[in-house]
Amino acid sequence: MNLLFSTVILAVGVITSPIVNANCYGKLYGINGGRGDVGIVFSLDETTKQADIHSQALYSSAAMAYVESTNRLYYVSAPRPTEYQLDPSALNLTPEQLASLPIKGKKFKYSRLAYLDLNTNEHKQISRTKNMYRLAYDSTTNKLFGSSNNKLYEINLETHTTTLLGTMSGYTQSSEIWRGDMVLIKVKLI
Repeated sequence: MNLLFSTVILAVGVITSPIVNANCYGKLYGINGGRGDVGIVFSLDETTKQADIHSQALYSSAAMAYVESTNRLYYVSAPRPTEYQLDPSALNLTPEQLASLPIKGKKFKYSRLAYLDLNTNEHKQISRTKNMYRLAYDSTTNKLFGSSNNKLYEINLETHTTTLLGTMSGYTQSSEIWRGDMVLIKVKLI
C-alpha cells in the first residue's frame, strides 16, 4: 500500500481536494473525532468510491498521520474531560453520556499517542503526549509534528517524547486556530 501524504481528518469526516486525490495511490484513512466517542478508523478508496470501517481505535481522535516506512497510522486521543466548567450531576447521566457531554471541560484525562499497525491491524498505545488537533509526519527526521491552538509540537518516534517548538501565528480569524490540517511538503510545514 502506498500512501503519499498524511490523512486529512475532520470530526465530521474526510475531505480531499482534486489535487491531493490525483496523487493518492491507495486508500485514505480517517478517524472520528468526537470527544468521548468510540474511536472508529475507516478507509476511503478514491478509485472505487468505497468507504469501509477498518477497525475500532483505542479512542477517538482529531489528529492522524501516516508513516510509510512502518505502515502505521499515528493518532492522538481527543480531549476527554473528567470535570466540567458546569456541574452536570443533577442530570443523572450515564457514564457514556457524561463522556461525550458537549460542555467545556475543566480537567482532562491525559492525552495519549497511539498507532494502528496496518500490517497486523493492531492498535497500540505508546505514551502520554500533549493535546493535539493536527498531526503531520516528516520522513527526513522520523518525527511527527502536531499542534493544538497556536502551539506547535514535535514528537520523536524513537523516544516518544513531545517537545514544544513554539507558537504559530498568521491566523486571519480566531476560528482558524481550531480547524484545518498540517502537511509537510519538501520539508516545509504547511
